[in-house]
Amino acid sequence: MEQFFEHSDLGLGALTFQKGPGTIHCWTGRIADTEILFSIILNTSELQSANLDFIRSVLQNWREYLSKAEHEIQAQIGKSPEKFGLQRAPFPETEIPAEQPQFLFYDETEWGLHFEICTLPVGEPFGLMVEFSGDTPTDVYGLSEAEEIEE
Repeated sequence: MEQFFEHSDLGLGALTFQKGPGTIHCWTGRIADTEILFSIILNTSELQSANLDFIRSVLQNWREYLSKAEHEIQAQIGKSPEKFGLQRAPFPETEIPAEQPQFLFYDETEWGLHFEICTLPVGEPFGLMVEFSGDTPTDVYGLSEAEEIEE
């Protein structure tokens, strides 16, 4: 069941709440003046338990983190194209094979930048994920083997 509300005191704008399976709780909003979504996914119903200062900082500097993610995708594909189902990197370094980013926040400063659309073999059907620890990208992987969560 989705619920819509605004946490103006949190500085995140309007959020949609959705209860997931088990103890998972998810709040979703849009980065101001964009179509880019972000979600806060917790194992508690207490949104205030999230590292909100960190989340606000990332969202305020979203362009920087998007750029970091794109560079990490390029670097990982260049270093290990086979990990992405390729024999070699098939596109110029200025292009990335992924679009429609969504910022996903978990515990403390662990978070990910999910690209919903990805033209790489490992990106079908659920896209590509760039994991971060704080400000640093730590991993890039396709979601081809992910499973849709049902309630």
